Amino acid sequence: MRLRLVYIFFIIFLLTSCGNDEVVLHGPYPVEHVRDGDTVEVMMEELPIDDDDISFDMQSGMYVIPIRMIGINCEESVCEDESRNTEFGKYASDNTKSILKDEYVYLEYDEDMLDKYGRLLAYVYYERDDEIVMINAELLETGMAEVMLILPNDKYGKRFNELEEEAINKDLGMWR
Repeated sequence: MRLRLVYIFFIIFLLTSCGNDEVVLHGPYPVEHVRDGDTVEVMMEELPIDDDDISFDMQSGMYVIPIRMIGINCEESVCEDESRNTEFGKYASDNTKSILKDEYVYLEYDEDMLDKYGRLLAYVYYERDDEIVMINAELLETGMAEVMLILPNDKYGKRFNELEEEAINKDLGMWR
């Protein structure tokens, strides 16, 4: 646990020393479900926002919070209009599921905390080999997602565009 905290503070130091605003990570929260490539559900004891539409799980005594990853978009895989779902969307969704299955995540918020569908907006981090990794950036870097910046949530916009360009140049994921 102590090693985990040292790594978290080290990552926060690195991010803040690179010119970004202060990084405040909330969590860890258990991942309840991965909806698709860019949306997960986590369990929280308290709501970070006031929203009556968020479900409460009576068995666990926790809220089930849908989290939409900021700054990225994966192709559709679970859309009600099935004609919008793509094979690559299913692949990207399975990729996110394999990364976040049985994981705990940390959340970083930007300016707007909710999207028009009532999902909490966040940069999502998880632990891999004793390091804290932002999955939003990882999905861009591997070509599993494309950049989708919606102002004012653009804290990592420049870096996200760079990661997408690198994935395109390397013919990774959706860019093959």
